[in-house]
Amino acid sequence: MHRNRFWISIFVSLAFVFGLLVQASRFTMLSRQASRLEMEQEAIAAENRKLEAEIAVLTNRTRTDVLAGRSNFVTIQPEEKMTIIIEPRNSASDADPVNTAKLPQGARHD
Repeated sequence: MHRNRFWISIFVSLAFVFGLLVQASRFTMLSRQASRLEMEQEAIAAENRKLEAEIAVLTNRTRTDVLAGRSNFVTIQPEEKMTIIIEPRNSASDADPVNTAKLPQGARHD
């Protein structure tokens, strides 16, 4: 009887130690994963701060003009505006609307 208790207590003790080892290894693994995720989060936050600073610089109109001047960019002037008036069709057999549009003098339709 005492012998059975001894083996049962040894078995329970070994199972308990094994359970502790499994939990300790899981804790270590999760701790490493949490540290890695924290480092990734900090890297993303730093990149976000950098991008926000770049956006602030580039949305400043004066700064943008200075940068454009340094890069030899020029402001594009608006081209001549062309107004196209499309007359309503009289019947379903009329020509296509592009051909019936009135183009300004000198403008071509290809």
